[in-house]
Amino acid sequence: MGETDCPWDEFGERVVWVPLGPWAKELQGDRVNRREFIAAQLMQEDFAGIGGTLRPVLVASGNPEETVDRWIREQEAEAREMKVKIYMKWICTWAVKKRPPTTPTSEEPELPSLIQQPLP
Repeated sequence: MGETDCPWDEFGERVVWVPLGPWAKELQGDRVNRREFIAAQLMQEDFAGIGGTLRPVLVASGNPEETVDRWIREQEAEAREMKVKIYMKWICTWAVKKRPPTTPTSEEPELPSLIQQPLP
């Protein structure tokens, strides 16, 4: 796609590393960013519950139900205990769409009157 064919005025990408649980030193202490702390807690909760969502696929793939249930229990315990410190990598991509060219006018458009009757 050439420069003239590109539908975007601006675009970019940013990598964000989110701790999977509120264990990171940046999230402990007096000067903690509360939103980051809550996001880390929510990430930990989501990660702890992901095993159950994979159960049907693992069982359908031929794994014994007892084994799959044990895997899920172990994965949930590992996510809650956080013995291994994990970060989740998020790749955020953004863009601003080009606006159609406009022709400048010397007169400003007339705005409708919001007041129908004079104030007392």
